[in-house]
Amino acid sequence: MRSNALRFDNEGAAMLALTRELVERRLATERGDIVDLHRRNLAGLDLSGMALAGVIFERANMARANLAGANLRGAVLERANLAGANLRGANLTQAVLANARLEWACLSGANLDRAFLIGAHLPNAYLRGADMRDAVLRGANLTGA
Repeated sequence: MRSNALRFDNEGAAMLALTRELVERRLATERGDIVDLHRRNLAGLDLSGMALAGVIFERANMARANLAGANLRGAVLERANLAGANLRGANLTQAVLANARLEWACLSGANLDRAFLIGAHLPNAYLRGADMRDAVLRGANLTGA
């Protein structure tokens, strides 16, 4: 773990629910540091339009979250639960989505250029207009997408 990472207190493996206000506050406190939100419960949260580039969301629960228009460039979403999430028009360039759950997620108009989606689960995801140039999809499940 890098010393410049901004971490939330992690009590065991329990997920801590966060609000948009708390996320915004953490993003504003330490500009330039790595923001670590792994294993956090962000389910159903409205994070639309937020600047979340490079944020670590590994194993976070983001089911049904609204991330429309969010900048997630280079974000780490490995094994994150994004089932039913709204990622319409989001920038996911070079994002790491390995083994992420994206069932029924809306990725319409999202930029996934050079995104890493190895083993990602995308059954019934809505991908119309998504830019997936040079995305790595090895082992990804695209059934019904």
